[in-house]
Amino acid sequence: MKRLQETLATLLMTRQLTQNLAEISVPYIIKKLKFCQLAYNQVAKDKSQQFLIKHVESIKLLWENRKNDDCNNENNLNDKLTKVQSTNFSSPRLPIPEFKLQQEKYSITESEIQSLMSAYERPLDDYLEMFIQFGYVLFFSPAFSLAAFCALINNFFEIRVDAFKLCNTVQRPFGRNVKSIGAWQKLMEVMGVAGVIVNCALIGQSCLMQRIFPDLSAVGQILVVVIMEHIFLGARLLMDLLIPDTPNWVRLEISKMEHQKKETYKKNSIISQRKNTIYQMNNILHNDNFNMSSQIHKISLSGKRYASRPFEKHLRNRRSCTPSDRRPLILDDSELNT
Repeated sequence: MKRLQETLATLLMTRQLTQNLAEISVPYIIKKLKFCQLAYNQVAKDKSQQFLIKHVESIKLLWENRKNDDCNNENNLNDKLTKVQSTNFSSPRLPIPEFKLQQEKYSITESEIQSLMSAYERPLDDYLEMFIQFGYVLFFSPAFSLAAFCALINNFFEIRVDAFKLCNTVQRPFGRNVKSIGAWQKLMEVMGVAGVIVNCALIGQSCLMQRIFPDLSAVGQILVVVIMEHIFLGARLLMDLLIPDTPNWVRLEISKMEHQKKETYKKNSIISQRKNTIYQMNNILHNDNFNMSSQIHKISLSGKRYASRPFEKHLRNRRSCTPSDRRPLILDDSELNT
């Protein structure tokens, strides 16, 4: 038991601390080295281009100055010869002008920075690390009582370590919505059952059982361990049944949101139906007015003074019910005979 305690303390303290430091430092150093290499290549490329451009411009300017001097001094050949002799050329080539490069600021885009980082493929390593830590705490807590406290302190640092890793050392991951953690949930439930059995076995092998029950035989100690293990498993099952996976207040809020969505959908559907009916009524009225105007136009073109028989029926159906608006319709003699 003493050796198990020392091993567990080493794993939960020293190993996890070094693992967190390595998880931060190694990708960060690699990223900085790649960044320095990219910046050096970018600066060297820009400086070479600037040097070439300035060299060509200086040679062009020197050639134009010499050409202007030749044109101005064509009339005086002696002055030209003395001027040429006074200039000492070390070689037939044009001299390379001396100039100082100005210090310029170079910028690197975010996409180039992201290309230097390694891709974050999947959270399998993070899940596996938490799963192993959970196993240490669950299985060997009787041997090392500070295992849960050490794991808690480590998890506080682990949150910041993972956040730093996702923000600074790996490429920006794409989020994906999932319902649960998948198979890891079932594995942790199985580990919970196995942890109860292992803890009861460790208690039976320790000196605590002999101190509590000094007169029991080996068979009696085994029976006590088995009974204790069944009691803990029953308590675990009872807690699993009594405590729901989703709290009641969460269910209530979800039902409220669903009800609000349905009510909003109903209101929008009613408003859209009203808009459609108003649009259809406007079209019908527009068509009726157009038909009426077309009939009036036909009657005026035919040379008749008063309305025809179909148009009379149409006006009778659409005229007002007030006596002041009722006007008699006078028809032609030909229409009365028919």
